Amino acid sequence: MQEKYRDRDVQVLIIDVMEPEATATGWGARWQFPFPVLLDANGKVAESYAPPDAVPDLPRSQVPIASNLIIDREGKIRFYSLLDSANFDARLVALQARMDELLAASPPVVTVDPPTSVALVPGRPATARLSVRIRPGFHVQANPASEPYLVPLTLALQPADGVRAGPVAYPPGRPWRLTGSDGDLSVYSAGLELVVALEAPPELAASGVLQGDLRYQACDDRVCLRPASVPVRIPFRCDDQGECLRE
Repeated sequence: MQEKYRDRDVQVLIIDVMEPEATATGWGARWQFPFPVLLDANGKVAESYAPPDAVPDLPRSQVPIASNLIIDREGKIRFYSLLDSANFDARLVALQARMDELLAASPPVVTVDPPTSVALVPGRPATARLSVRIRPGFHVQANPASEPYLVPLTLALQPADGVRAGPVAYPPGRPWRLTGSDGDLSVYSAGLELVVALEAPPELAASGVLQGDLRYQACDDRVCLRPASVPVRIPFRCDDQGECLRE
């Protein structure tokens, strides 16, 4: 489940209800979960999520045990399977179907406008420009990032037909503070332009495409998401017909 959605706008949590901290920590470490395991020590959180009249023979703090919930950023429950649900399935088929449906309806945090084809002259340097857009309400970590544990916006491109991407010019970030934090982060918001140096070989194909990924870590006003990436394509063409290789 975590692996399927690791590069999406999703945070997975497990909540252990009313067990000793040592017990919760122990089984969490034993299973090596790649996501946080939280402890509801007195059951008050579980009680607040227990629907009315559900399994009345159980204490309300035990009603959500073994339940699966999807909660959106506004705190609204978008999916809830209870232990006593007639359609409860341990393989999470219904949960994953609902998650896929919600993610498909949600616009991506970062998008890259399709760039125009870059005209290259064999043996000479050139530049490509990428316009990056960020969904309103979000920021992405600048390059360089403010802290070692944060992931900066990074563009990586693979060579194609002898054309290589050189250094990327990242704009300076602006200071921004996450709610409840003590220091500022350097971020990008709304949109930005990346300038990529390109190196063309002496023998250059008539046309081609550089492909790669733009990796980023996004935050809203309350939380930073897991790192994610979007594909990037930069088309190029030879601008010196006498020196171009035939296709």
